Amino acid sequence: MKKLLALALVLVMMLSLSVTCFADGKAAADYSGTLTIYSPHDSDPLNDGVAAFEAAYPNVKVEVARPTSSPTPPAPSI
Repeated sequence: MKKLLALALVLVMMLSLSVTCFADGKAAADYSGTLTIYSPHDSDPLNDGVAAFEAAYPNVKVEVARPTSSPTPPAPSI
């Protein structure tokens, strides 16, 4: 379940940035900067999503930060 959630978060991140690309007419290569993802989840699915994002947006560096000292907040109830 955690892997699925991590992958879903990365896909949402990619979708939101690609919608922004189409809205202002810029190509993916026109974007640059750093995107930081805070995630307590396993790195395998997250790294796969990050690699796909970086392939689509080569000038955007993605950093994954994992909390180490603070407790993980409870999951929202739906």
